Amino acid sequence: MELYNLLDGWIALYRFEQQGRRQILDFALPGSFIGFEPDFSRALLHGAECITDVSVCVFPKSGFHELMESHPPLSRRLLYLISRDKMIAQDHLTNVGSRSAQARIAHLLLSLHIRATQTDGTRETSIPLTQNHIADALGLTTVYVSQTLKRLREQNLLIFKAGKLEILEPDALADIAEFDHLLLV
Repeated sequence: MELYNLLDGWIALYRFEQQGRRQILDFALPGSFIGFEPDFSRALLHGAECITDVSVCVFPKSGFHELMESHPPLSRRLLYLISRDKMIAQDHLTNVGSRSAQARIAHLLLSLHIRATQTDGTRETSIPLTQNHIADALGLTTVYVSQTLKRLREQNLLIFKAGKLEILEPDALADIAEFDHLLLV
């Protein structure tokens, strides 16, 4: 296994539970650093699914620690990315554990919209997720996700086009999501 810096595209990071159900842990967007674990000799505890076509920069694990020592700006950037990922994970855990199902869906979509927009303001801000991705990220059924997305679409808060979801009214979605802060800097 190597280390990867995601340059373009979306990736779902997941684990399978003992019952065989997939739990999506996070969505990697451009700029994410994937595969870094404290102990390089251990296997990763998660898998990765490319949701879209992706481009990555590959870093071999051998010599990676030396690379970090010889390039302090790269080390600082990695520390920032690890800290950001921890913050995203904590926010996701709070979302799944304390919000209604409809608020969870709205929060996830708005969080991803903000992350995608902050990645590069010139990028397309549509979200390339399926109902299965949303359900697996939030511990919901695809039927419930489908019904909720339909209601949000009927309220003109989002649209689907060409297999992608686009948020039309982020402020209104934020009210439903109980979204009281900007997720990332």
